[in-house]
Amino acid sequence: MTWQDDKAWTDPMLRHVAVLCAPVLFGPAEEEDDRQRNTDLRVIVARDVRIAVRIRRHHYYRLYREDITVRASRPNGSATELRKIMDGWGDYLFYGFANQDSTGFLDFALIDLAVFRVVIRDLWKQRSLQQYHRRNADGTEFYAFPRALFVQGIALCKEAA
Repeated sequence: MTWQDDKAWTDPMLRHVAVLCAPVLFGPAEEEDDRQRNTDLRVIVARDVRIAVRIRRHHYYRLYREDITVRASRPNGSATELRKIMDGWGDYLFYGFANQDSTGFLDFALIDLAVFRVVIRDLWKQRSLQQYHRRNADGTEFYAFPRALFVQGIALCKEAA
């Protein structure tokens, strides 16, 4: 699949992702603000927050539900998710598995990418990063990291019932 194919499939779900991320980014105003300053809702993080979105198709849930998979290479050499993250881009990663009709999510997590970067650098220093490396038949490569590695960086999570 191309980047354009992935984007065309993901974009219709972005509004739903924004609603799910709202509890991390917004919170109720203090009573005094509500009563005296016409404020019911406050932005918790008062800066530009960049959220990467990775939505896996429904059929991958059975194989990778315990993992966070991140593309590491494409045959055409274009910059991948892992490279962009490790270069410092993004504050959070919304990672979810679409439900069967791609209208919602079976499972998702919002991961603090600062924590993600620390974990990946530690794995690299320990020379244990390669154990998570995988290769697809189409020539792309990715890492399948156990979700548990990032538990300290998970800001929001829903596991399927």
